[in-house]
Amino acid sequence: MRNIIIKLLLSALFILFTAFIAFGEENSALNEMTKLPEIEYQQIFINGNKEFEIIKPVFKDKEKYSEVNKRIDEIVDEKKWSKTEKEIKKEKNNYSEETYISFMPEITYHDRNIISICFYNELYLGGAHGGHRVNSIVVNRKTGKEITQDILGENKMDAFDKIYALIKANKGEVFFNVDEMKITREKIEKEAVLVYITKDVIGVIYNEYGIAPYTSGTPQFNYNMKTKKVTFIDGSF
Repeated sequence: MRNIIIKLLLSALFILFTAFIAFGEENSALNEMTKLPEIEYQQIFINGNKEFEIIKPVFKDKEKYSEVNKRIDEIVDEKKWSKTEKEIKKEKNNYSEETYISFMPEITYHDRNIISICFYNELYLGGAHGGHRVNSIVVNRKTGKEITQDILGENKMDAFDKIYALIKANKGEVFFNVDEMKITREKIEKEAVLVYITKDVIGVIYNEYGIAPYTSGTPQFNYNMKTKKVTFIDGSF
């Protein structure tokens, strides 16, 4: 009887060990599938000025991601910031001593198919508050191409129709009056900054003063491609 119990225990341990190994291999395979391509983060000080800091992601596979790296260069636009820094330095008496520029990337989501990056730009030249702008790029990992404007696919019309309807319904409360500010359905689509939040949820972000006053910051709507629902950052409509 004792030998039978020992054999059963050994069999149970063997099964658990085998399952553990299998889980480890499966988890390792999953991590490998979703592993990001090597991205080098370059820290850039504009004209050597450490108060004007930019972090730029660069895909190391420069052949496959050549167009994406070029697009990132356009988004970061070092030449523009170099010119701005020189102008500020020349007219430094007209600006706050706390003047700064910050440009930071954030990977909002990635899986085996895509990488979604949002760029956050902070600019302060003095006064009550600074300026905040966002930009984005979504990359197809298989082709190495940008797909930012296509990520909503067949949901694009539905998403922007619903967002525009919400803005019109809440004009004067959270958003600008669409009639007074000439905010059209076309503008809503054209000025949207798109990022992945999850596999099924797309973030639709608008820069300051695009559709709302400064007090509303950078309004964001999340569109769920499965449920077809739109959620505003301050609540669900």
